[in-house]
Amino acid sequence: MEDILLPAVPKLIQSLYHHISCKLDRDWDGDIGEIELDHIYEYYRSHNPDDANNGNPTIQSLEKEYEALKLTRDLAAKAVYSYTGQLMSAVNYKRSQLIPVQRLPEELLSIIFGIVGSSRGNYRFPLIKREPLNLTAVSRTWREVALNTPRLWTKIDAFNARIAPLFIKRSKQLPLQIEIVPTSFYSSPDDVEEDNSDDYSEDDSDGSEHLNLDHAYWSQVHYFSQFIELLIPHRGRWSSLTLQPTSRRRGTFARKLTFPVFHLETFCLTSPGWFGVVDESHSAVNLFSEVAPRLRDLHLAGHCLPLSSAIFHGLTSLHLERIRYNRSSVYQLLRALNECPDLEKLALIELVFPPFSAIHASSAPIIPKPTPLHSLQKVVLRLPTSSFILRSIHPPPTVHLEMDVGDHFQAYFPDTVPNASRIGTLFVKLSYNYAISGWTLDGDEKVLNLEFDYEASRPDVLRSPSRILFFPCLESLALRCLGVNISTFAEILRNLPTITTLSLSEVWFPPILASLIITPSSHLAPRLRTLRIDRTPLRASTIVKVVKSRLSQVSVRASESESGEVPLDRLILSRCYEKDHKIVAELATHIKIVMEDSNEFPLFL
Repeated sequence: MEDILLPAVPKLIQSLYHHISCKLDRDWDGDIGEIELDHIYEYYRSHNPDDANNGNPTIQSLEKEYEALKLTRDLAAKAVYSYTGQLMSAVNYKRSQLIPVQRLPEELLSIIFGIVGSSRGNYRFPLIKREPLNLTAVSRTWREVALNTPRLWTKIDAFNARIAPLFIKRSKQLPLQIEIVPTSFYSSPDDVEEDNSDDYSEDDSDGSEHLNLDHAYWSQVHYFSQFIELLIPHRGRWSSLTLQPTSRRRGTFARKLTFPVFHLETFCLTSPGWFGVVDESHSAVNLFSEVAPRLRDLHLAGHCLPLSSAIFHGLTSLHLERIRYNRSSVYQLLRALNECPDLEKLALIELVFPPFSAIHASSAPIIPKPTPLHSLQKVVLRLPTSSFILRSIHPPPTVHLEMDVGDHFQAYFPDTVPNASRIGTLFVKLSYNYAISGWTLDGDEKVLNLEFDYEASRPDVLRSPSRILFFPCLESLALRCLGVNISTFAEILRNLPTITTLSLSEVWFPPILASLIITPSSHLAPRLRTLRIDRTPLRASTIVKVVKSRLSQVSVRASESESGEVPLDRLILSRCYEKDHKIVAELATHIKIVMEDSNEFPLFL
């Protein structure tokens, strides 16, 4: 490399030195930064200075020569950097034009930018790393596309609040999405794959950037009045407003929102769960002056709005959580739901109403007529009056239902589940927590989730679904029970005669399996084809009797033309405590045997 550079360096230095010396001889006494690029190009075009040095040197002339050489060195570095920088920029531009992404039409780039910019992960980044701001710094093409895509600039949050006017201007007249929430708001279980990606650099491992983001959130919460006043002139463009105030400023947020919003479609006002339940006396009485004609999605958690408010009219999604009503009754809630005939999503969580006895004692309540909500897609009920509300709203059979029954099992368990006819698989779990879940026939969709307090009676939890509810299409039953007696187990199977698959996990009472043996007086689960036993103490003789009885007895009855009974044709043993390979080999001549050693408990076989 030195062989290439050394011959060129003296010529460059000599040329620059000659012109700088001339400058110093005249009136120039400035800084190197004042030399324009035009002078640099002039130096390149100049001839080499004369190497002759006539006359005797003096101290003054040597100092002058030293200063000229020093300036020459600095200028040479700047000249090389500037000139090669322009050449590199030109080459890089040509190279960029050959990259496939640069060949995409601007319309397609705009769509891609919009998808990336609207992701939840994007808003966990510091502002400088977010779309659309970082897109404008990639290239001239990307900058033009970003600036000409107004929808990239429609979200205003705590982290870009300082430059909100810039976003308002670049978003043109599109609807605005406004959020004042902490970083945790942008994380959800649905983002697991996104969180495991390479979105974060190693420098972000200490979480310092997230601290900065939350600092921005707390700052905007503290100065919410200034933040919202900046946006009020543009309230005609508000499409969604999502706020999570601190406990001290819980009422401040609502008091600042007393003006009508004619185009707002989504409003979310929440507080963290540890803030607890809010009393109805702290209601936001004058929210939006009760004028929000286009509001369709209302989410209140730890904040109360009077149930008589006109805000509830015409909603398609309603979420109320952690509210204690002492002036309103559950009947007023039903009347509010009557104002939402097109409701698609309903969540009522930790709502406290006066007891029915107190309501009836005070005066004769006006009980609204049940209003069928035929458009409901998902219902989440976690309050003592869940069963009463479920009976009153008449959801369609296609609804996804989640309920927390609580510890008063008999009082709160629903006497009807509207989507029971869609359930093909039922999973009952009574180990460390109690739950009943239901999936559709194809197993693709979970449509039922019932949760119980630990104090609930185990026999009731097991018996009630099969005793109270009717599952006409049920084919698969999965039980994970640390303890269950024979009578309860037999009652469940008698009430669910349509099952073809039975999965037992952690059933620590070996005689349970004996109840599956067909006898002249007992034939549980007559359509059973697949039996799976997981982590359950086994007795080889019991398994043999179960299999043989379900082969021989069914064959005899089939010959007598009795319909509805089928033989067992598959046995799955998973992580069992006793395995007799000779017995397994014997059984394999009659039915299909599958040995597993999996930690997963499959529901669909």
